[in-house]
Amino acid sequence: MEFIALLVLLAGFAWLAVWADRRIQLQKHARLAATATPTESETKPNQGWLAGWRRPQPKNNVQAFRTWATAAFADQPVLQHWLASLSDEVIQLLTVKLTDFCTDLGFEFVWLLDGKVDKETTFAPRLQIIAVQYIEACYQAYLAQDDVKTFQAWQGFTQHPYGKEQLALAQRVLAQLLDLDLTPAAARSLLTAPAKERDVYVVQAVLEAAEKHPDTFRTVLKAVLTTNNVEAPAPERRNHRPAPEGQPATTAA
Repeated sequence: MEFIALLVLLAGFAWLAVWADRRIQLQKHARLAATATPTESETKPNQGWLAGWRRPQPKNNVQAFRTWATAAFADQPVLQHWLASLSDEVIQLLTVKLTDFCTDLGFEFVWLLDGKVDKETTFAPRLQIIAVQYIEACYQAYLAQDDVKTFQAWQGFTQHPYGKEQLALAQRVLAQLLDLDLTPAAARSLLTAPAKERDVYVVQAVLEAAEKHPDTFRTVLKAVLTTNNVEAPAPERRNHRPAPEGQPATTAA
């Protein structure tokens, strides 16, 4: 009986040792996670059609991709020129995304790169169409990025017109509208009025111009955002501070 009791006691100590070791390891991992440096993908600002594309890269297929693209887009010189203008880093990232896309659809993009399916007269063209259309979609996203930025900026302004970034953008837009005579020239003096009065006027003038001249206004807003690479204020999803006295407060949808 004493021997059995000793075994039970030893087993109890062994369990406590294992439990304590696991607790120590968990605490160690928690400390490491709390002090970890954010990865590049977590700190990198939005980069239009390339946003969210930072990830571990596969073997270097840049030259193979360029060779494939030259043949695949031989009848699309504009798109071919765009691909040729991209850096090797971007081409490699594009290859990663296209490889993942093809894998999700059940085949490997590398089959097209190394010519493994060239002899399959009906199979290869189908795979080629899928890969080509993916690149075409990326090109359309590239062409649309300034319009996306403009749309986001306008959404941010309409949801939170009295925000600091939105007001700064509105003042730049209003200056251009005044130059184009799309808002009363006499109101230019209000730009030097006291802050609250000026802010109310700027917001009202911009909203009015957008309503009366939507196409021209969109062109002006886009030009202001893209000429000096201004970051578009993101739409707000939190409660906003009140508008200046006498104006209705705005709340995000």
